[in-house]
Amino acid sequence: MASALLTPFNRLGSVWSSATGAAGDRWISPFPEGVVVLGLLAVASVAMARRGHASLRPVALAVGTVAVAVTPVAFGWSRAAGLAVLLALAVTLVACLTLARRPRWAGAFTAAAGPVAALAVATALAERTTTYAALAVLLAACGLAVFTARVPWAAAAALAMAVLSATGLIWAVSVGTGWQPVREGLSLALAIGALPAGLLALRRWSVAAAVSAPHGVATGPALHGVAGGSAAGPAPHGAAGGSAAGPVADGPVADGPAVEAVDGPAVEKATVDGAAVGEAAVEGADDPRRVTGLVLGAVLAALALLPVHAALAEILGFYRPLALPWTPLPASGGRHPLLIVITILVAVAAVLLSWQVAGRGGVLRAGVAAWPVALTALPVSVGLPYGLEVGLFVAGLGPSAWMAARSRTDWAWGGVAALWTASIALSWALMSRPATLVVLPVTAVIAGLTAFYGRAKAVRIAGAALATSLAGGEALAAGMALEWPVRHAAFGVLAVACLAAAVAGGFRTAVFAIGAETAGYALAAVGLSLGAADLPLAALACAVVGVLMAGTALRPDRRWAGYVGTGFLLVASWLRLLASDITVVEAYTVPFSLVLLAFGWWRARSRETSSWVAYGSGLASSLLPSMIAMLTGAGWVRPLLLGAVSLTVLLAGARLRLQAPALLGGLTLAAVALHELAPWIAQVVVLVPRWVPMAAGGLLLVVVGATYEARLGDVRRLRAAVGRMR
Repeated sequence: MASALLTPFNRLGSVWSSATGAAGDRWISPFPEGVVVLGLLAVASVAMARRGHASLRPVALAVGTVAVAVTPVAFGWSRAAGLAVLLALAVTLVACLTLARRPRWAGAFTAAAGPVAALAVATALAERTTTYAALAVLLAACGLAVFTARVPWAAAAALAMAVLSATGLIWAVSVGTGWQPVREGLSLALAIGALPAGLLALRRWSVAAAVSAPHGVATGPALHGVAGGSAAGPAPHGAAGGSAAGPVADGPVADGPAVEAVDGPAVEKATVDGAAVGEAAVEGADDPRRVTGLVLGAVLAALALLPVHAALAEILGFYRPLALPWTPLPASGGRHPLLIVITILVAVAAVLLSWQVAGRGGVLRAGVAAWPVALTALPVSVGLPYGLEVGLFVAGLGPSAWMAARSRTDWAWGGVAALWTASIALSWALMSRPATLVVLPVTAVIAGLTAFYGRAKAVRIAGAALATSLAGGEALAAGMALEWPVRHAAFGVLAVACLAAAVAGGFRTAVFAIGAETAGYALAAVGLSLGAADLPLAALACAVVGVLMAGTALRPDRRWAGYVGTGFLLVASWLRLLASDITVVEAYTVPFSLVLLAFGWWRARSRETSSWVAYGSGLASSLLPSMIAMLTGAGWVRPLLLGAVSLTVLLAGARLRLQAPALLGGLTLAAVALHELAPWIAQVVVLVPRWVPMAAGGLLLVVVGATYEARLGDVRRLRAAVGRMR
């Protein structure tokens, strides 16, 4: 019997391959005695159930169902006869679950109808015509049960079977007639099957209560506590007041004997023909048919994309020009004509399901998310000319950009879809120079309009940044189209960056100015990296960036840009000096020191800033490198100039009572003097007799010892004077 039930499922891998034969398998011998035994067990279970053993009723149903299902195999009937028996049994079980009023019995019939229907379909797959007939019969029976079943969960199960039967029938017809291959036909059937599931999820279902009861037993919505429903308000006198899971629903009331009322006197004996059910109206999202349609539609829509995943992956081919810009590439479309149909069907199903889950907002989100996929699937499906493909992508940018600009709640979805569509349009346009030169400004205009008319702050900032970046890309593309070297075309990008900084400064109170300014900085970095091909061009690029930042520093809220601009200008001067083979260290340090001293003087105007903070770095950056160069080099010009400068710094520090210039100038002057006098001192020491240095040293010690107290006071006064300096 197990082999008789499972054998049809072994042929799922080779459908429509055995048009003739018996209902069973050639290795299964007829076994009529097994059917007789099962029939007797079913009859015995029914008899025991009627004598009070209600728990045997499901056993009787299961045993009887198995007995009828294996009868064709047990008696060696033909496959057609066996299929007829299975279909009749499945239709009977579907009718029973439709007419059942008690949820328990409806669930039992549903549990039996599902496997029998699957067995009937597996048996029918041996031949095309039987497959069509079996799926059509199941579709009709289950479709009728969806709208007429009294128990909502049974109707939900019938809905699932009906949708699956319709999906299978569509697949069988599309493949059996030779219209589509197996994989494409399966994908099409799943996509079409998701549509009725989504539509049925939108329906407002209502199941009216249907109760048959004798005197004193309430019916309709007033019945409280009867299986399958409840009603607001108290039950009338004499009605059983239990819960759906209590003894009233599953106990003797349904079987006939009297039962005591929970809240009142005994209820007289009531015989309910067909089982009592108090199904209240089920409306709204609580109806299981809505949930089933929603889940089933989502599953079918997702599965519909799996057979055509290779075709969908070809959408990524539109990004191929990013690796080889302005290089003709072979077209990839025209080989999957069914892809656009499947994509649209899945998109419509997603919109319907989103409507059920999130209302109008869900419809907009699902639609705008599916829009780029459908837009790119069309060229892959039908193989449009290149110019028409690029125009289609640019035109498709409009709806998502409009949603990003005007929507107050779903602007993020529109923005993501717009960026995705724009990336595909720009990437595919890179395959041709004219297309690149046209698509870049058009996309920049769309992004600019989005930034100008956008409602959300993030959209306006992102739109301005994208428009500025695309303008820089257009400048670079125009330069390269004129056969300029990249290092020369990079200055067009720097020009756009300067223009963006000017616009941001002129409209600094506007929200979009943030995006334009940020994109301008990014373009400046790109232009600087592209233009730094050799030292002269790198110096010029740094000078342009320095001027850009210096202009930005004119804004009251961008004072920090002045330091950055000054740094770029200094780097530009250094690079220019290196390009001219200038190795004098002062040519690099003196301009830098002058700039730092100017900034220090600006900071020290309040006379509260320490001279080390204001002038220390500027003086050290010039005096120390020159002193090191003096100690390691030769010549008299550098020591003379360094001595004069250090003396001037020392005198200025003493005159203005500034500690940093006085000490740094004094130390540098001492080093210069020692460096210059050291050779003379060494010569004098060598020429005079040896006792002369010793005598001079002794005399010096005598003088210091004699005037020790006075010299100590002078040192203290000097230290105090230096300490009082700023």
